[in-house]
Amino acid sequence: MKRPAKAAAAFISSVLLAASLCTAGEATKITVIEPSPNQRLIEAGRDFYVIGRIDREGLSAAEMPVDIRVEVVRKGSSTIARTVQSHVDSSSGTTPERDIMFNYKYKAPWCKVTRESLIKSPMPDLIYKSGRPDTFYDPSIKASVTEDRFAVLVQGGCTKKFETSYDQNYKEDLSGVYSAIVSATSGGRVLASETFTMDFGIVPDKLLSRFSPNDHMKAVTKFSADGNFRVYKDLFAGYWPTDSGIYEIPPRWRMNDSQEYNDGRVHTVIYNISEGSCATQDVEIAYLSHIGRLGSDAMHFYYYDIGEPVIKYRDSGGDTLEKQGRIVEFERGAKLAFTRAEFGPGNDSPRVMDLNVYDSVTADRDKTLTLCGAVTPIQTSDSDVACNPDATYTTKNKISSIHYEFRDGIAGVMMTADRPVGIIRNINGRKLPSVYEFSHDFSLPASLAGHILTVHAAGYDSHGAKVKDSDNYFYLRVK
Repeated sequence: MKRPAKAAAAFISSVLLAASLCTAGEATKITVIEPSPNQRLIEAGRDFYVIGRIDREGLSAAEMPVDIRVEVVRKGSSTIARTVQSHVDSSSGTTPERDIMFNYKYKAPWCKVTRESLIKSPMPDLIYKSGRPDTFYDPSIKASVTEDRFAVLVQGGCTKKFETSYDQNYKEDLSGVYSAIVSATSGGRVLASETFTMDFGIVPDKLLSRFSPNDHMKAVTKFSADGNFRVYKDLFAGYWPTDSGIYEIPPRWRMNDSQEYNDGRVHTVIYNISEGSCATQDVEIAYLSHIGRLGSDAMHFYYYDIGEPVIKYRDSGGDTLEKQGRIVEFERGAKLAFTRAEFGPGNDSPRVMDLNVYDSVTADRDKTLTLCGAVTPIQTSDSDVACNPDATYTTKNKISSIHYEFRDGIAGVMMTADRPVGIIRNINGRKLPSVYEFSHDFSLPASLAGHILTVHAAGYDSHGAKVKDSDNYFYLRVK
């Protein structure tokens, strides 16, 4: 039987369309960039981004529109714990501008990201369905697609009380091992997919440190690699780079950041840590105090043996030298360490230095002696740490001063002094305070000449109480 002309044309058209979809499906590829392979173990309950590339092999998004779907399935089970699906515009094949929340109330006030930047690279946290404001809280649609990229926010539970209808969508927080299945779909068909394993558990060893300036960044990067300590290089959910700056949703990324310090060993490098503008202190160290972990065996504190990543100094012969600092651990349980002694006026540059205080120090009478060192954070009482609305934490107690006694074995205490803890560094034209380091000047009177003294230093907290395990000693010979 002959087919009518219209029916035959429709039949041919459907065959060509199917063939086209098949060919396009074979040509479409997706590649997951984040989570990176070595960061697919994260703390239980963490949110995470799935970020990747789309290769349409010569076709534009408009010619080959695809949606991205992420399914998170518990290993050994067919139960889908999470499904997040993009909704691209059928004509452009990308996330439409109308579905991006540009004026989000929790955007950090210091962020200057432009509208154009967000259109080029939509932050998945900001996606909703235009005309339906309530959908902004739907965790199942937090996905964006551009010509060659995709980004998906998967909520694990730690931010389930923040701007989300999480409890209406999910029965449990992510904990244990899952398969994450990333699919490019079109018309209900899966055109490409990639599967990887996500483990929500405990990162056994992690680095906690500030990462500036550059000399310090290089040193701690090597230190972490040598010790096999995790450095969090993948993006925290709520922290999104664009070509005009970083878009930050502080409560989200800070909650995720803090979550990583609930368990595991924390290797903390004391250098250049400030209060009020430093996540190392205000989010991580203060959070560790909030949950009572600062005084635990899981905490390992380190400092530069000479106080700096690199230092220029003059030796006793007047030659100018340069030395690289080594990151060394505080003696187990100890809370104070000296790094170097400096001699002469503070405006000398470079100064004469003794870079090993503990083999004794020799100083001249009537000349300035400067003692440099570092202290560790201390565990505070519940009343001395507070959680702030912006997901930072404030501690009201730390080692805030050091009491010195200069003792002669026969004459006893010959001089005492109290000095505050804290220094200010000038780095690249900026004054950067550090709350756990010190540089203390002493004028040694002529009456000390000829004496070999024991210098005893002890830390005192913000309430004036002596801090346990903060005693430190070295010998000082005064000429």
